[in-house]
Amino acid sequence: MEKSIINHTARVVAINRGIVKVRLEQPVNPAECAGCALSSSCNPVRMHGGTIEADIPEGLLSEDIIGRRVEIETPCAARVKATVQMLVMPLVVFLAVAVIMHLLHVEDGLSALAAILAASLCYAIVNRWLGGNRPEWKVVKICK
Repeated sequence: MEKSIINHTARVVAINRGIVKVRLEQPVNPAECAGCALSSSCNPVRMHGGTIEADIPEGLLSEDIIGRRVEIETPCAARVKATVQMLVMPLVVFLAVAVIMHLLHVEDGLSALAAILAASLCYAIVNRWLGGNRPEWKVVKICK
């Protein structure tokens, strides 16, 4: 059975208005992340200089947690959101542009080019401005 929540242990690097920047601690076995659906999107080396941003509840928020270990988690439902945003939306845009161009009796080559450009633009917009497939992490526990 598949886990419904993905969690990691991390160390707090900074705090800014209810959001903490954390640096993931390396797993004991790097193969632990090999089969994870979010492994490409939560890789801390690729993101913001090795840090991940996570929401922290008001009850856990304090200035003295900088440097402390915390547990962060994200629901696996982030995979569904990423699939819709990164795959389904560009495909729908591609098909819509292709159909509209066909109905307007535009040449096939130009229709295909317009559909590919529109799908590429949609992908770029989703990836850059809507967060792409980056999961939303939250702090659930401060470790002793």
